[in-house]
Amino acid sequence: MRNILKAGFAASALTVAFLATAQTAVPTPAATATAPTAVTAPGNSEFAQKHPRIYEVNQRLHAERERVQADFKAGKISAMEAKELMKKARKIHHEELRDAIKNDGHLSKAEQEKLNHEENHLSDEIHDKASHNEDGKIKK
Repeated sequence: MRNILKAGFAASALTVAFLATAQTAVPTPAATATAPTAVTAPGNSEFAQKHPRIYEVNQRLHAERERVQADFKAGKISAMEAKELMKKARKIHHEELRDAIKNDGHLSKAEQEKLNHEENHLSDEIHDKASHNEDGKIKK
């Protein structure tokens, strides 16, 4: 029971740490040209330095979720398609958390490659669903 609680705490701590770093604004190219990179670079946080593989996986998932939301708002995918794609993104995130719990909060290179493969598949699926019509709009 103690190990389960410890594992649950590790997962929630990783999630909290990521959410804290994910809330920071990603600078635009113009902003990074004038601002010091030590302060504004998105991958320069303490979490990103300690957990670079987790940070990369989570940044990609964040970008995929934003693409799904943008495509839904633009009318390129239906609500059902958006829900399905978000569910797949959550599945990848949960898998990443389970892998990290097994390794004291870190991902192995093999686990990262597997997650990247799944993220590539999700990215392709988002693209395919968003462009399934010539005009980019869902059929009514």
